Amino acid sequence: MPMPPAFRYRDVLTRGRNAHPLSDGFFAKHPPMPVSRWAKIFAPFDALSGFDEAISSKEVAYTARRTPDADAAAELNRRLAILSRLAASGRLARRSRALVEVTAFVPCADPNHAAFGRGGRYECFAGTLLRLDPEISRSLTLCTDGKPVTIFFDDILRIESDSGIFDSDWQEQSLRPVSL
Repeated sequence: MPMPPAFRYRDVLTRGRNAHPLSDGFFAKHPPMPVSRWAKIFAPFDALSGFDEAISSKEVAYTARRTPDADAAAELNRRLAILSRLAASGRLARRSRALVEVTAFVPCADPNHAAFGRGGRYECFAGTLLRLDPEISRSLTLCTDGKPVTIFFDDILRIESDSGIFDSDWQEQSLRPVSL
């Protein structure tokens, strides 16, 4: 950016830094500071602590909640019924060790964001199915990285599995219907 012609401090900027000879006493007592240390010195005087985190949280793109169409909801119900059969009890869930990947809606948790209470984002949770409760809490619990994550049925958009548990021929009469 060019310097404006009427800039007040034009002469100071064009003059540059004072040059001291190496034999000067001032230079011996006050050597020039490397630029890499400037930020370290002035960091405690940051008047807006948390400003960078607030700005970066505004850059997160949130979307509105999507509802699956009738065919996707029917397939999701079928997959939840299969998972319900695999996790009918805690012992059965531990024995089956069903690895699933759930895409679910996570609401915006930042109260200072415009999307708070209205939007969120879709996240993918991959892990082992621990528990599925279709009646009371209407949620499923996955173990991801050693931590349990509970996902409610209303937030689920998609359930996938690489192990092929949804591709096998399950007896339709043995599946308990689970509705979203």
